[in-house]
Amino acid sequence: MTVGRLVGIVGLGAAIAAVVAWQQGYVTVGPDGLTITEGGANSTFDIYAKAKAKFALAQYPEAYANFVSALRQRPNDPEAATARFDMGKCLEEMGQKEQALQAYKAFVEDYPRDDRVDVVRSRIERLSLMK
Repeated sequence: MTVGRLVGIVGLGAAIAAVVAWQQGYVTVGPDGLTITEGGANSTFDIYAKAKAKFALAQYPEAYANFVSALRQRPNDPEAATARFDMGKCLEEMGQKEQALQAYKAFVEDYPRDDRVDVVRSRIERLSLMK
C-alpha cells in the first residue's frame, strides 16, 4: 500500500498515526498488506496504540472493540478522551449513526472542556439532522 493510497483512504491524520504505529513496530508490511502486531519494537504493546492502529487502517469494528477494552482496563488514562472521541467516529464509519450520536453526547458530557467539544457538537448536529 502506498502512502498516497493510504492518505486517500483514511485521511492524513490516520496516515500519520499508521506511520507512527509502523515506526514503533505495531504495524508490519507483508505480502498481504498491513497487519497489526501484538508487540512493538519495545515489546510493550499498549492497548490504546493497538486501537489507534486499527482505526488508522480503517478496521473500525476491531478499533471500536479495542477502544472499549482499553477504557475498561485503564479508564483514567490520558488517552481515554481520545478513545471516547474515536469510538464515536468508529460507530459513524460502521453506519451506526444512532450509537455514534449517543457516544458523542456522552463525550460532551464527560469531557466538556476538551478541545474537540466544538467538533463533536457539530457531529451531533449533523447526525441529528440525518434522523
